[in-house]
Amino acid sequence: MGVGGSIVVLAIAWWLSFIAVSSWGGRSQAEAGEVVPGSEPAAPENPFLFYKALAATFAALVIWGVLFAVIEFQLLTLDDIPFFPRPQ
Repeated sequence: MGVGGSIVVLAIAWWLSFIAVSSWGGRSQAEAGEVVPGSEPAAPENPFLFYKALAATFAALVIWGVLFAVIEFQLLTLDDIPFFPRPQ
């Protein structure tokens, strides 16, 4: 896997991870009882974006590492998939 492919895989894995962790620990302003005037009551009280970005970064690095190992060390090939159609 080249540098460009690695960056693309890492970016996609990061965004997917960030979307997955963005709902962790969310508490709305309405649940907290302190709604800021002019804002949506369902808006998060404190989104903790820094910690969620760190969690997404860690998850993306793990995903990238697994994919890198599988591709570089050929741990899994298309021949290992029994139902994959073979070209004739």
